[in-house]
Amino acid sequence: MMRKKIVNFKCLYLDPSIEAPFDIFKIGLHDSDKKVEWFNHLVESDAEITMLDDSDILVRVLGVTFCNTDISEIINRGSRTGQVGRRQGKIFLGHEVVGEVVEKGKDVTGIRDGDRVCIGDFNTCRSFNILPECENCSNGRGVICTQKHLRKFNADSYGGFSEYMVRSQYQVVKIDRTISNETACLIEPAAIAHYCYRLIKRNNVHNVLIFGCGTIGIILLRILKFHLGDTVTVDCISENDNHQKQAKLSGSNFVSNNLDALRRDYFGNFLSNTGALKGGYDAIVDFVGNSLS
Repeated sequence: MMRKKIVNFKCLYLDPSIEAPFDIFKIGLHDSDKKVEWFNHLVESDAEITMLDDSDILVRVLGVTFCNTDISEIINRGSRTGQVGRRQGKIFLGHEVVGEVVEKGKDVTGIRDGDRVCIGDFNTCRSFNILPECENCSNGRGVICTQKHLRKFNADSYGGFSEYMVRSQYQVVKIDRTISNETACLIEPAAIAHYCYRLIKRNNVHNVLIFGCGTIGIILLRILKFHLGDTVTVDCISENDNHQKQAKLSGSNFVSNNLDALRRDYFGNFLSNTGALKGGYDAIVDFVGNSLS
């Protein structure tokens, strides 16, 4: 392990232990004269990184975007349920990130200082130096890793809203210099959307339903229309008015904010003149994961 003073910088984190000065849901943020005070749980402070594990990389942040996960953490003030013992304390926001490698551990291969990288928080056994890898991680299914209980989170890894951050070499992807920082920030959500497209493309699909038209949902919709054109019909369900507008502009055939409208106004397209079912959705993609879907 490398042990030396590496860099001093500014970091931003969410402190869930700081109580809200008032109930935002009762007063309303837009009606309050103390808007800024409610965000007292977002803290900027000085930080330093003093060590890197042998397989870690120090990244200088060049750009970061807001994910709905970040917004949810801020609005909920970091409140979490379930087994969260491993991740209590400060919450470092920002995971849709592009940065520049400024230092690396001695075991890092294939990456050099000065390389531009995007962050892919691939939470696999290798990312946490757990060997041997479990079967799921070795087959690209880290989300269902069977050794999560062995993971040890580094409290000094920071996030994209800090000036520097640390990630395992297995959590970064080199990108071409021709890709702008603004575009590179969207590689992580675009990769998820493209993975869904590849799964859909394996089958002969003609009708697709997408729940949730945020960044990933809209990217998937555009990929489907770009590659498959008029051979695929894509319907979208979203509760957000702006998301609905973007879905329509991106080529969605039918856009609604609830399933009742879908049943009432559109399911008839799947019925023959006799009322017999003549088809349905070949693929349904859920980017919401709540009672709506």
